[in-house]
Amino acid sequence: MCPDNARPSDNLWMDVALTTRLKSLLRRTYGATAPSLAPLYEEPKKAIYRVDRRDGPPWVLRIFPRSRPLERVQGDAAILRYVEGHGIDAERVVVTTQGSPMTSVDGRGVLVTRFIEGGRPDRTPDTLRRLGEAVGRIHALPPAPVDDPFLSRRAGALPKEDLAFGRSCLDRIAGKTPYKLMAEYERLRTALAATRDGEELPRGLIHSDGHLANALREPDGRIVFVDWDSAGQGPKVAALGLLLFTCAVQ
Repeated sequence: MCPDNARPSDNLWMDVALTTRLKSLLRRTYGATAPSLAPLYEEPKKAIYRVDRRDGPPWVLRIFPRSRPLERVQGDAAILRYVEGHGIDAERVVVTTQGSPMTSVDGRGVLVTRFIEGGRPDRTPDTLRRLGEAVGRIHALPPAPVDDPFLSRRAGALPKEDLAFGRSCLDRIAGKTPYKLMAEYERLRTALAATRDGEELPRGLIHSDGHLANALREPDGRIVFVDWDSAGQGPKVAALGLLLFTCAVQ
């Protein structure tokens, strides 16, 4: 175990005792027997691990950066439980032995879900149709209670914020663009100025990051979206547009 006076690193790759603490958390807080961790995704401040255990099928553990409020992780769990209650194929939350949908370690939010057996979807017409249907089922959900702080939260990665970021990037280099790139600069500025953010269009609960890399096709053909940490309320056309871009353009 990490000594009591040791300061956890802000970089997950440098925190050599993290795996030990996570295994202890899985045993103590989730009742897992002999858990082992295998990385599915790692970056300096966020990681996703497959959890294998003796007492049941595998899980997935997500650990978020300290900069992400724990309330946001609670919201992730709330949204996953909400879509489960409405029959949407998605990750299923694993609660702690005390019934909590999430926990934390070293000030980082931790969310555990069931592991989904499946592979990355291809671009065959049947798979693309199933991807569209999966988005459609999410967008057909009844309106979430407006007084629910988790279900009513704003989704991440929406056009309004992305467009504002793009415009600010152009503003920062205004007057510094080489002459040979001025035409390209003005073309980008004109395009961003003319692009609508869709905020006035029909809204609802959206995945917000529902693209091919965040989808799995189960053995029976069902499509399941994973990585719901950007999910929330937003214009539905934005989520559809992202899916169309990753399927047909990117």
